[in-house]
Amino acid sequence: MTALLGLAQVNELMTRYDRANDYYQRVIRIDPDNKSAQAFFNSWAGGTARSSPGAPGFQLKR
Repeated sequence: MTALLGLAQVNELMTRYDRANDYYQRVIRIDPDNKSAQAFFNSWAGGTARSSPGAPGFQLKR
């Protein structure tokens, strides 16, 4: 379960939303109350295309 959630989140951050969707669907089958998966699917509500995600919670310094 933890690995699936991690894969979903990584793919979401890399804007691979189709792959993230697949992993989040698998997470929801195991844990229907998972907040991360619910947030992902709620962001897609209405069938609108998703814009690029905002900056992640950390920034790499150059």
